[in-house]
Amino acid sequence: MFETFPIPASIERDLLTFFQKQEAFPLAAVKSRPKKGTDEARYKAELSKHYGVYVLYYTGESALYRAISERNREELIKPIYVGKAVSPGSRTGGQQDTPAQEEGEIGKEEVSLAAAQAALDADAPASPSNNLFKRLNEHAGNIRKASTTLQVEDFQVRVIPMADALVQWAEATMIKRLKPIWNAEISGFGNHNPGKGRYEQARSIWDQLHPGRAWAERMANLATYDEARLREVIGRSLTVDLRPPEGK
Repeated sequence: MFETFPIPASIERDLLTFFQKQEAFPLAAVKSRPKKGTDEARYKAELSKHYGVYVLYYTGESALYRAISERNREELIKPIYVGKAVSPGSRTGGQQDTPAQEEGEIGKEEVSLAAAQAALDADAPASPSNNLFKRLNEHAGNIRKASTTLQVEDFQVRVIPMADALVQWAEATMIKRLKPIWNAEISGFGNHNPGKGRYEQARSIWDQLHPGRAWAERMANLATYDEARLREVIGRSLTVDLRPPEGK
């Protein structure tokens, strides 16, 4: 009855072309208090300006991720995780400085003219409370906490800064194309502290494989997984699809 507006193939081609031109940099260079004049300070200043999508690559010695690491040592091609940084109000249609609502919480859905303009403006400044720097710094901290199994120095990053309005779509597209294992079989890396009274939830597979986050240790229930099967899945998931889509 109703015709659906399709996402043009040209925008996906542009995203993939742009992504493949982006330079990678060390995740360890993302620091909260870098020294002035250093590369770390420049990364913080630049990443703090943008929303967008980011891609993490692993090149370390973990036996579980050996196949991924060996592939990436030749060329950074197989990500382990894809994530996004969006404005705090992007989930509710509010202003950029409006806190995002919790899942299940009722919030306003109307979008103001100013919010619509900001979402469409690729040069709109990012809120300091939620941008590429904040998300990558958080991830670097979580990996440092899991130092018995992971080292932050073994991770590289590519970022795709973009208008806030495109971020959700771009993240889904990159996950579909790159099939990162931490977005699929080994879930939980992007989780946050659920808060007081919610620790009856299951501890994620990621937190069981890479312990270190204190709040996760408080979760007595454990998500089930089979490490042998994970190794098989990782070995079979090394391909990525960066071919431009067909169509105009």
